[in-house]
Amino acid sequence: MSDVESVYSVEEDRLSNTSSNGNVNRQYKSIKSRKVKHIDIERVDFSDFELADQLTAENVDKMSAKLEKDISAKNNELKLYNPNMKAKEKFKSLEEKIHAVDAEIDDKLKEGTDVENSFIEVKNERIRRFSESFSLINSHIDLLYKKLTRSPK
Repeated sequence: MSDVESVYSVEEDRLSNTSSNGNVNRQYKSIKSRKVKHIDIERVDFSDFELADQLTAENVDKMSAKLEKDISAKNNELKLYNPNMKAKEKFKSLEEKIHAVDAEIDDKLKEGTDVENSFIEVKNERIRRFSESFSLINSHIDLLYKKLTRSPK
């Protein structure tokens, strides 16, 4: 089977697998009715083209080598920019750690607030007890002082 016949058979398969409306059938018949000859590229006259002098076999080989070199350079450049495929997983794990640390900080802040409240309660209790003791002692000393400073008349 020649290249042309294989193109027809591939096109035949493609068109037969699509919908069966009239437009597809017309395209199929149009393709089937065409007679394509195998073209020998070396016998084609490229002299009318502007770049005809560049289409020699030697120049085509040079251009092909240059393009392959460019492709390999671009591939090497892409390898330099190889993205870290595990970055998303690392980001998620770091995000989870940050949330855990935030929760721990919140717990410690609550603990600190509770300790501060306890300290304030103890401080207020000490002040209250001191005031009670002071007033009791003050009243006894006041009575004693009055007895001592009373004049004997």
